[in-house]
Amino acid sequence: MPHREIVDNLIGECTGEYCTLAEILKVLNQTIPKHNPDYGHCQNKECPLKERVLESGLSDRLLEQFKAIEIYKLKKGIPCWDEALRSWSHEGYAEAFSEIYNETIKKGDEIDHHMIYDETEARVNSLHAKVA
Repeated sequence: MPHREIVDNLIGECTGEYCTLAEILKVLNQTIPKHNPDYGHCQNKECPLKERVLESGLSDRLLEQFKAIEIYKLKKGIPCWDEALRSWSHEGYAEAFSEIYNETIKKGDEIDHHMIYDETEARVNSLHAKVA
């Protein structure tokens, strides 16, 4: 079961008609309709979407990657999750994230979402510069 603090960090973008937790559940083929009353209530301690993600059995690594994709989506101004997921993978971020995450865990360092995203982006930019 994923650690609750990781899921708690995913609720930062749950407002109004957008919620990262709902997007994760959609990726898991657990469709959450836009009119669902749970949408936008993840700031509350008792969040049904948070509980469903916790019960999903997703690994901490995958949840951390969702957080990194969330940061990527916001920084790049990508309007929808499907596009962000495709771009994340196509641009090499998925592979770079995997390497950075594994290196961080091996060193025993604490996971910092923005640090991992920044290192992933730097690695991708470095790879793209070598190709150009």
